Amino acid sequence: MGLENPQMPELEDQPEPEPLPPSRNQQPRAVYNAEGDARAALERYNQDFGDDASTDSSGYSSDGDQPRDLYEDQSVIKQRVTPGEGWETPKELCKCEVSYKVWSGTGVNMKTHTEETTCTLCIDEGQSPIGFFDDVLKTMRKKEVCDVVVKKGAEEGLPTDEDSTVRLTLLDFDKAPVSHEMADDTERLAHIQSLKDNGNNWFKKGDFQRAKRRYESAVYFGEYESDEVKASLTPLYGNLAAVASSMKDWPSCVEQCDKVLKKDADNVKALYRKGVALGKTKDFDEAISCLKKAVALDATNVASKRALRDVVAAKKTQQKQLKNTYGGMFSKLEGFASSNRPKEPRKIDDYDDLSDEDYDLAKPGANPLAPVDHQKGLKRAFFDISIDGISKGRILMELYDDTVPKTVNNFLAICNGYESLHYQGCSFHRVIKDFMIQGGDVTKGDGTGGASIYGGKFDDEAFIDTHNEPYLLSMANAGRHTNGSQFFITTVKCPHLDGKHVVFGRVVSGVDIVQAIESVDVDDSDKPLKACTITASGELPALTGDEDASDAP
Repeated sequence: MGLENPQMPELEDQPEPEPLPPSRNQQPRAVYNAEGDARAALERYNQDFGDDASTDSSGYSSDGDQPRDLYEDQSVIKQRVTPGEGWETPKELCKCEVSYKVWSGTGVNMKTHTEETTCTLCIDEGQSPIGFFDDVLKTMRKKEVCDVVVKKGAEEGLPTDEDSTVRLTLLDFDKAPVSHEMADDTERLAHIQSLKDNGNNWFKKGDFQRAKRRYESAVYFGEYESDEVKASLTPLYGNLAAVASSMKDWPSCVEQCDKVLKKDADNVKALYRKGVALGKTKDFDEAISCLKKAVALDATNVASKRALRDVVAAKKTQQKQLKNTYGGMFSKLEGFASSNRPKEPRKIDDYDDLSDEDYDLAKPGANPLAPVDHQKGLKRAFFDISIDGISKGRILMELYDDTVPKTVNNFLAICNGYESLHYQGCSFHRVIKDFMIQGGDVTKGDGTGGASIYGGKFDDEAFIDTHNEPYLLSMANAGRHTNGSQFFITTVKCPHLDGKHVVFGRVVSGVDIVQAIESVDVDDSDKPLKACTITASGELPALTGDEDASDAP
């Protein structure tokens, strides 16, 4: 039975794949000869050229006689001894007949060797007597002979106390099937099925990397063929999604599921896998949408129901955590408490078994419509940032003066310096990974102060933009109409803040600096252990025309 119909794994019970050796499919680098000693040749090459970009050999052909550092770590170096015939080289799954023998030592120091051995193997099927054979054979031609110098301890079965030399001969090989040489689509479909069956076999053994390669080979073989052949690829996308899920590669899982759903919008397995993957990436709303549809299409599907329940529970857990974090996030603001913020009505989800009192963050705020189409020529501001006294560069911000001019004027005035209020010298006093970085306490510096140019606090101006993307600027407050100088920059989507905090701009360059601040270690109160300081701030000229908002001043 094909893998397109495997039993669905539970949300929390994805099998842990066994660790596999790193991929060794990088294009080897060419080096030159040094009197027959492959390692000496490579060392001389590196001494002469080092990392000089002019010596890059991307796309280097296997024609040359130069030694080649196969994995670019000097563990396996190949040097051709006798050229081969023709131009073709073996590919994945090609059956090869080879002979080899092993010496201890390298170059003139080679001694004792094993008897010559002849064997037959298929590339990338785990049949190679020595691990690197697959990768070396893919660079060889029929009848080619090469010496492979192996660093001591680099390969099992070879000496561990000194380097080894393996003389390898590719006696013959079966060419990989080529579509245009096949008689008809029946033959092409049979080849795709054989690759799929091979991948299924490796999947069942837990070798997800090999399974992935087989499925990808099948897709590559058929994606430009007839409609009948291309139609056979849809289950393979499902198999690739299953592999990605097993490897916990959630973005790839979503990508492959989307390919299935493009062809079959009601594919329950694809909806299930996509929902699980989206849940793992904390895109809970989309995950719930997919899983609800899967349950609606197949009410007997226990796995989908269980996954839906788990995702809803994970969403609630996150919301309660955010409430705990968020509930005290701005409560330090002098004279105000987060408890002043009135609760908002919330919709009880069909799969929601918590009471209304458990949390109040489920419903978005006053204006769920986004994004807003802002005018051109918006005002701009900048922060120059240092972390632990080391300059990190500039954060450039575009400000929404077309929708919240009062809020922007307050922010810009403090950027430029207004009476005793200035962001220069102010620190980001609270940092929460995967949420936000908060700063702007221009009076006390610890989150308990702040002021506005209007005297004291000022009202929430408008909730026009939503927190629908990361790297937005939003006003910190301690309840309704308590804005001052404190602000925060989001690092993820924060829909639970909509209608509670005024979004007044976005970061247009310097995201890496925001991420650097977000990554600083913090104490139990979320205070950074290294000072993250605004060393300079100010206003930049507004842009006119079609310039990019991130253009340097």
